Amino acid sequence: PPPPETTTITPALLTHLHNLSALPPPTTPSATATILATLHAQLHFVQSIRTVDTAGVPPLHSIRDETAAGLAEATISTATLRDALAAEETYGKHRRPRRRQGQGQPRKGGAGDAAKGIEGVEDWDVLGNAGQKAGRYFVVRSGKGE
Repeated sequence: PPPPETTTITPALLTHLHNLSALPPPTTPSATATILATLHAQLHFVQSIRTVDTAGVPPLHSIRDETAAGLAEATISTATLRDALAAEETYGKHRRPRRRQGQGQPRKGGAGDAAKGIEGVEDWDVLGNAGQKAGRYFVVRSGKGE
């Protein structure tokens, strides 16, 4: 990488970058100046990150807490799953697991985990903003046959 002092972006280079990215170039000189200032700040940040000494630091496998405490918290064990396993019953020849009814989650067509703890989800009027209704359905006019 070039030294930090020599890295500059000229307005001509900015126009070239806009053409390469298929973005429209800035229309006013003030917009060009704003974009150039932002790019210079971003380049300065990247160059500052490059100067950090990472010798002896193992690379991350993914972006998550890889400390001993974080790994211990993310570890799933049978003790963690005990409540979920207790809420299941097996049925059929191959003993397939099935969650018992009434264990806090709806079976089919329910709101599931997304609706837990959200106020007003169950009493929301779905058809409240519909322009035209037919019973419990909303009507869509396609323009055909009129």
